[in-house]
Amino acid sequence: MKKINFRTSYDWFLIFAVISFCYSFFYWGRSLDIHISDTYFIISETFFIWLIAFISLLYWGSYKLTNKLLASDFLTFIHTLITILFLLIITLAGQWYGKLFSPPENSSFSFDSFGERQRLHSLMALITILIFAAGQILYGVNLITGILKQKK
Repeated sequence: MKKINFRTSYDWFLIFAVISFCYSFFYWGRSLDIHISDTYFIISETFFIWLIAFISLLYWGSYKLTNKLLASDFLTFIHTLITILFLLIITLAGQWYGKLFSPPENSSFSFDSFGERQRLHSLMALITILIFAAGQILYGVNLITGILKQKK
């Protein structure tokens, strides 16, 4: 059985960017509607996925530039894993949101159930963002620790 090479785990960002870019062409012409207060923002899903692919390329580039300074290969692997999972969730959320969270067709609408669903969605988003933020802190800790080790 082959061991995972933690040192080059950041190359998954490049693979994810290429796959995301190719995946975006399946959603050509579809839009993502974001409702904030009294305003609707309509964004092409293709451009949204391209933005995620570009962010993934930025992560890959930052790792290519700083990989000699990083202290721990394991922290690199954990950061890569958390970030790619977050970007994957964000990418797929636009396509699946309406199918997963819409009420059943035969149910009657009530403001109580709507409020409960809104709280559940907010809690899920908060947990996902907190896990993502913790993962981003790992990169900073890894980089600062590596720089401090090299100065000694």
